[in-house]
Amino acid sequence: PVLFAPDTGFRVAKYRAPVPESPPGIAAIEVEDVATQNPQDTVLIDVRPVQIFEINDDGSWSIPEPSKTIPGSVWLPGIGVGEITAWAEDYMTYSLRQKAKADQTVIVFCRVDCWHSWNAVQRVAALGYTTRWFDGGVEVWEDTGRALEATTPWPVPQLSTIFCTVMRSVSQPTRRVK
Repeated sequence: PVLFAPDTGFRVAKYRAPVPESPPGIAAIEVEDVATQNPQDTVLIDVRPVQIFEINDDGSWSIPEPSKTIPGSVWLPGIGVGEITAWAEDYMTYSLRQKAKADQTVIVFCRVDCWHSWNAVQRVAALGYTTRWFDGGVEVWEDTGRALEATTPWPVPQLSTIFCTVMRSVSQPTRRVK
């Protein structure tokens, strides 16, 4: 199977595999540095995927399993896939505008050996944000004795009828939209 998209260089398959180095032009950040960041200066973005979910009429997500993340993080599933859908790209752009200020650094993470964060941090940087890549994610955070907190995905904005129609037309059998 093809692992990388020829036009973007993003990983498009087998997302749970060793990631050899930081994405081009983006610095990695270690767990100790993530832990000591001033929340006024940074925004933590969790990009762990969700396989089964429902988007409710109010934009909230219904997921079958509870999840935990690094305290203070914003969970944006769907933005780390190699070939991003239009709705996920709009969701990412809108959510970052709501959560990140121009002078803040956006730290993107997922799990150990997860290409979702490698892909997503490049997308976030392309939008003009100063970014760092935390490749250890929730697993390294927890393995170093730090607490995780319960989380749910950041709500999908109620952008328009067109947005909702696009979401309903996405042909992924595990995604259900009310």
